[in-house]
Formats: sequence, structure tokens, C-alpha cells
Amino acid sequence: MKKKLMNNQFQDMHELRERLIPPARKAIYTETDQFTKANKDEDHFTVGLNPCLGIIFYNKKTEESYLFHTPYMKAGLIPRLIQMQEDSKADFKEFIVDCYGSSLDPDIEIDCPYNRSILEERMYSEEILRNTFPRENISFNWAKKGILTSVYLDKKKLVQYILTSRLFPDMYY
Repeated sequence: MKKKLMNNQFQDMHELRERLIPPARKAIYTETDQFTKANKDEDHFTVGLNPCLGIIFYNKKTEESYLFHTPYMKAGLIPRLIQMQEDSKADFKEFIVDCYGSSLDPDIEIDCPYNRSILEERMYSEEILRNTFPRENISFNWAKKGILTSVYLDKKKLVQYILTSRLFPDMYY
């Protein structure tokens, strides 16, 4: 699956959708702490992956996709994988898995509790995914410090459009 970084071409994900995706094409939006499924004829997207992790699971055989957007993978990744396997009845060898987001706060030390918890979520996700899916089907695209990521999966073209932008210091909590 191709990945296209679309920075400096679009202001936000809404503009990208308006200019690149036919209006009749349905897209499933995944909010924070949601796990959603998109059928063969539906695209998938999420916005605002800052400390949150976003994982796209794309089934090559059925062309269905699942998207999980959460700051707490430890609390929900394994139940979502079980749900996905029961729902799709698919072999996990048929999935392509792409991970995004998980940006560290650039204004604080790496070993502070906030950044440490993000790194722990990354490591947990990587371990579970590597033990579940073929390694050659997984890519980890973790954001650099202070970067906000949004991802749009266009299943018709088999392209992932990725938008990133710098966060302003006052956007942190």
C-alpha cells in the first residue's frame, strides 16, 4: 500500500477529502477512543493523532479495514483484535497494519511521566502487533516530537494520505 505525505498541499483533512475524494465515496470517521470498521466500498480516516495512537488494519483479501484511535492501547488493543478476528473471520496473515501518531511533548524531558507513558504505549503496541501479525505486514510510523498526524485510507486507490503539522505549545494540556 502506498503512503503519500500531503503536507503543504492541504490545510486539513477536510480540504484533502474535498479535493481528492469523489463526493459520493463514503468514508468512516474514527474519533478518539473509537474502533471502527469500513467495508470494501468505504474509506477510513482519523484526525488529531497527537499523544494518541492510530492503527489501521487493512484486510487484503476482503478489502475491509479497521481503525483504532486511542491514547490507551494497553486498555483496549487485545479486546479489539479479538473483536476484529471474530467479526472478519479472517486470518491475521491477510492484514496490513500501519501505526501512526503517538507524538511526544517537545517542551518537556523525555523521562517525564507524560512522555514515558507515550513510549510505553508504543512499546506495548509494537510487541502485541509483532506477536499477532507477520512482521513484513506491519509498519510503525510514529510521529516526531510535537507533531499532529491525520490519516486517510483511500481503498479505491490503495493509498494512505498522511497530513502532519506542528503543534502550538498552548495546545498541550
